[in-house]
Amino acid sequence: MERTPNECGQLDAIRGRIRRLREYLDAHPEPDVDATAGEWFAFLADMKAILGNPNNDLSFVATLMAKDYLCRTLPMRPFDAAEKAMGAPGLDIDERTVDGNRVVAEIKTTTLFLGDELGAMQKATFLKDFAELQQAEADYKFFFVTDGRTFAVVKSRYARGLTGITVVRLGDEKAPSS
Repeated sequence: MERTPNECGQLDAIRGRIRRLREYLDAHPEPDVDATAGEWFAFLADMKAILGNPNNDLSFVATLMAKDYLCRTLPMRPFDAAEKAMGAPGLDIDERTVDGNRVVAEIKTTTLFLGDELGAMQKATFLKDFAELQQAEADYKFFFVTDGRTFAVVKSRYARGLTGITVVRLGDEKAPSS
């Protein structure tokens, strides 16, 4: 799948942050256990400043994975996965096939907070996303997850709220979907 210039730019920015973090870690070994709390804080704060919000990077790459899946599965019109800011309100993907069918999707990089169940806030977010997908007037509706345990919980515990929605585990597209 060919990437758009904007998508390549996002990936280059992520690579730059990774490179800067590697350089920082090479030049600044982690503090010893007997280091002061202030030394630990400064070390971690520097790492945070370099990485920015790694959750946004993870979400962007998951969006690229979803785009790849959709383009392999449906005759999609070209679209730019980097166009919508990560964390912006609304559906994560709202695009069209070449014949004009609407395709909508939500993407989750969530790992389970509690052993085999979503945490309270995770559950609330998932239920909100399920409702948004249910309400969308679309020909194709997808709920993508990246974590295997999260996928299993969604399929086993939330299936009744997913009528008409295909659940896909990204990175393991051979896993069953509904």
